[in-house]
Amino acid sequence: MNNSNNPEPSQGPDPSEARPPGLLEQVLGVFTEPVPLFRRLAAAPSWGPALAAVVGAALAMVVTKGAVAALTVGFCQWRLGLIPPKPSLHLAMTALAGGLLYLTTAGRLPRELVEALALAPTLALAFHWWKSGK
Repeated sequence: MNNSNNPEPSQGPDPSEARPPGLLEQVLGVFTEPVPLFRRLAAAPSWGPALAAVVGAALAMVVTKGAVAALTVGFCQWRLGLIPPKPSLHLAMTALAGGLLYLTTAGRLPRELVEALALAPTLALAFHWWKSGK
């Protein structure tokens, strides 16, 4: 006895009305309920906030490690004078030249060739120092 005023009960949530999980739900869901989380993400994708959080965390780690390395080398150079000023300038210039070569050729040439070009200034300086006996 089906009355037109009473709709039939649904078989579950309508995928078109699925709400995408928020960032906290995604972070917690990966560890607590991964299968339902990925089903919800398949029905209503929402990768942007999670991707931004992961990229931000990775960037924070890389920048922190770079700063620690630069400060450590700088402090050791300042206190101990490990490398004299003129060779330090040569190293800085070859690093800058290698970085510029990398940035200007990346995406235009095969990766291996780009990396070889980026290393070329440093290898040329090393060869020059080796030949001059320094």
